[in-house]
Amino acid sequence: MKHFVKGAVVVVGVTFVMMIMNIIVNIVCNRNGIDLNSTAMSMVSTFIGALSGMMIYDRWIKDEK
Repeated sequence: MKHFVKGAVVVVGVTFVMMIMNIIVNIVCNRNGIDLNSTAMSMVSTFIGALSGMMIYDRWIKDEK
């Protein structure tokens, strides 16, 4: 159960950070006149979010292994 809670915290945290980063990137690109492809942006943010989430979770439970 402890690992489930830690995993849930990582997922919520990474999702929140990725949403904020996505908003910032969109604002900056819109101000500079760059039109972003929403499909490519969602794929990239999903990949980065999943990779960083796995790394954070692995580091967090490293001492318990």
